[in-house]
Amino acid sequence: MAQLLLGAIRACTSEISAPANVFEPWDGTWKGRFLVKDSRGEILTELDVTQRYWSESPDLQRAEFSERNVKTGEVTTAKAKNTREAGRLICRVEKSNGEKVEHTGRWTGRGIEWKRDVAETHELFLETITTSTSGETV
Repeated sequence: MAQLLLGAIRACTSEISAPANVFEPWDGTWKGRFLVKDSRGEILTELDVTQRYWSESPDLQRAEFSERNVKTGEVTTAKAKNTREAGRLICRVEKSNGEKVEHTGRWTGRGIEWKRDVAETHELFLETITTSTSGETV
């Protein structure tokens, strides 16, 4: 089973053009545990997540998520839309609890770096797809 790897990274200054089908490598179903950490690296939240992605065109990908808070057991579902608009990568998420989130992204050459800066919230994460030594996509 494949897992989506998310990790905090430092922002790079150079811009790299995203490939034509930038979202397509993520098409499929991903399951794993996401750790939400503060700026000191301390774990704030652990989520067991299932995400399903499908591309509708080279510039449009949709997704459905389900995440369960490991500590509280609370389950949140979401629908997302990833788009390329005027050369920019945008991820819009609508959660079942009413929360709406928008991330802007950029292609790093090895994945998509997503960020969101709203009020006191500053998120930065990198989504990459790699192949293990056994040939499994992780």
